[in-house]
Amino acid sequence: LLVAVFANAGAAERQANPTIHDYLLTFIIAVAIFSVFGLAIPHAWAKYAGEKILSRTYKLLMLLAVTASPILYVRKFTDGFVRRLAGIVETTPQEQQEEKQEEFLNGLEQRRIEGVVDEEEQEMIENVLELSETTADEIMTPRTDIVAVEVNSDLQKILQTINNAGHTRVPVYEENIDNILGFDQFFKL
Repeated sequence: LLVAVFANAGAAERQANPTIHDYLLTFIIAVAIFSVFGLAIPHAWAKYAGEKILSRTYKLLMLLAVTASPILYVRKFTDGFVRRLAGIVETTPQEQQEEKQEEFLNGLEQRRIEGVVDEEEQEMIENVLELSETTADEIMTPRTDIVAVEVNSDLQKILQTINNAGHTRVPVYEENIDNILGFDQFFKL
């Protein structure tokens, strides 16, 4: 940015009153310099030689992290202080996660409206997020409550077990319930 300002400083010296053209030219030069040196080159380095550069500069980065930690501590302290002065209640990590999830779902809905994501993909993603909130005890069936049939059972016993249980899919086991071979699936007509 400073290079762009200095490069265009001659134009400002030539004119007593710089025009919008001079400011626009300075802005364009600054954007071009930033795009090349701030985006394109670092992106290429990270993409093609990221691990090599990181392994060579790791100690320097750790030194910078240690020396910058007091500054980060002060920033964190002042952030909390200003938040309390403004009367904003600090959110818990759980609340932050719920807020981020809500923002994500809103963005997903917007992408569906725009046609970027179809309805099936949206539903699948929403189901994955809901499943992450589900605990194992909410979906598991205790071993003693499992309705299953042994592989050698006769058809009459299997049908009776299924009618009593009310399920359409029943595990099939051999010898004990821990050795499940598959599932019988039944359809009511």
